[in-house]
Amino acid sequence: ALVLALAALSPALVHAGNREIAQQIGGTMRDSGQLANYNINVKYSNGTAWLAGRVTSQQQMAAAVAIAEQCPDVSKVVNQLA
Repeated sequence: ALVLALAALSPALVHAGNREIAQQIGGTMRDSGQLANYNINVKYSNGTAWLAGRVTSQQQMAAAVAIAEQCPDVSKVVNQLA
């Protein structure tokens, strides 16, 4: 209960959670084996993941979006990949 109260009072703790989730999404992409020669930046806030950067094909773009959509904390993906 104390941790929840601190998270509610401290925006810095909330942002740390967002960074952790973004890192988890990026790690899941890396570990999936579905992407190669890519550069994707992931940002996350309040259920939305933003993907920006470069992939080498439409298949990789679709895979990156699908991986992000499957992450438990993600309810929306904004695809800004090229």
